Amino acid sequence: MSEYQYYEFQAIDRPLTDDEQKTLRRYSGRAMITATRFVNSCSYGDFRGDESEWMAKYFDAFLYIANWGTHRSATAGARKQAKLHEATPGGGAAVMTSDR
Repeated sequence: MSEYQYYEFQAIDRPLTDDEQKTLRRYSGRAMITATRFVNSCSYGDFRGDESEWMAKYFDAFLYIANWGTHRSATAGARKQAKLHEATPGGGAAVMTSDR
């Protein structure tokens, strides 16, 4: 079975600037990057960005899905606090919080 990972970030409160989009492009030449979105799927290797850092700097929502069952999502609340939720098969769920 091959590996598959899907990453999606959404900018809701404000669009990304051209410079921010160029910065994000350095992390992936294949990702779809727009003023409101970063989407990347990986069949090999690991994501080179930092999910928590990107949520603090650029985005308001995050989704990660792996074909082995790990799912993570994060949203920035009204107080600009990012909450990361993770669930794994057979395991529990975890919530991580970081102030933006």
